[in-house]
Amino acid sequence: MKLQLKIAMSLPWFAVASKQLPAQQTAAQQLFATNCSGCHGEDGRGGSKGPSLASNPRVARQTGDQLRAYLEKGNPAAGMPAFADMSAENMVLIARYLRRLNPLPIMGAIIPSEPTRKITWGDPKPGDWLTYNGNYSANRYSPLKQINTSNVASLKLKWVFPMSFFGLEV
Repeated sequence: MKLQLKIAMSLPWFAVASKQLPAQQTAAQQLFATNCSGCHGEDGRGGSKGPSLASNPRVARQTGDQLRAYLEKGNPAAGMPAFADMSAENMVLIARYLRRLNPLPIMGAIIPSEPTRKITWGDPKPGDWLTYNGNYSANRYSPLKQINTSNVASLKLKWVFPMSFFGLEV
């Protein structure tokens, strides 16, 4: 036990995070379950009230001290409560647990070695929409003239897609 502790004291903080003793891992997991899983899910992969903390680039970039400070202060504007009344030891255990949820470095954007060329599609054909909202003004207006005030009343239903659940978005 003393040897493990001595080795752990000589390792960088992030290495110690993955080298926790089993009792510390269990304690950290229990602290996370008690204080964090209600929002972030039991496995830290997100819940109805909080984002995923596992394989999260923002969490992965934080040092242990930064994670502990975030736990202490919270982020009330984002719905993250402050845990200022939690002991420093427990905050360190949770911060280490968060580091365990993000064990591998997460790659950033790959920068191409050659300059990229701009893709141009040419002018749109009548009826084509450049964006989800139609055009850059986002007014969803179509300049097509096939349907107008004189023939709109003659439109008929062609197909129906029954939805057995609520939640489909387009």
